[in-house]
Amino acid sequence: MTNHAMERIVRGSAQLNARYLEKMQRVQELLVGRVVTRLAGSVTASDPRPAAIVQAARVAWLESDQQRPFGEFLDNAMAAFRIT
Repeated sequence: MTNHAMERIVRGSAQLNARYLEKMQRVQELLVGRVVTRLAGSVTASDPRPAAIVQAARVAWLESDQQRPFGEFLDNAMAAFRIT
């Protein structure tokens, strides 16, 4: 089963979709915290830019059909953003 087929199944069920969204929120919170840590003091947890970095990496990773590790996409997204 392809990722797209699984996504259609999950999105087609309100209960599955709600659970999936909860899980993705927890994962995003963890990743944002790690991005904040990697940026070492140049941002705070309330700054929206770390979340934008994580979201950009996630979108690129999903569009690639997850052919490479997510970490590579996160590294690329972090390199693309300049936080000053």
